[in-house]
Amino acid sequence: MRCRTLEISTEAAEIAAKGGFDIQTEKFGAAPEELRSPRITRVALFQNQIPLPTHAPVKEQRGALHALAEKAITAAAALKTNIFCFQETWSELSNIISKLYKAGSHNGVELTRFRRLS
Repeated sequence: MRCRTLEISTEAAEIAAKGGFDIQTEKFGAAPEELRSPRITRVALFQNQIPLPTHAPVKEQRGALHALAEKAITAAAALKTNIFCFQETWSELSNIISKLYKAGSHNGVELTRFRRLS
């Protein structure tokens, strides 16, 4: 099956524009299963970028990257994403997710606290 582009909600597009990142969407299908009915699963993949100059202090770079991730999670929630994937994880990721959940930025999407696997 061929992928096709999906519409991005105005809310998610505005979050991305203000956050300085882009959102790309694709839809693909799967063969019907024999024992269960079809369901939609929305997956978001976060590709890191270096938001500050590489000569900036590491603490500032990390803070800027966490702020960018927070905005990306909020945009993904606006698109009703079920699964959010990072290319890597940080020890403070669960704090970011908890903060968004408490602030109501999850738009009814359940945000799960992640644990780093070693």
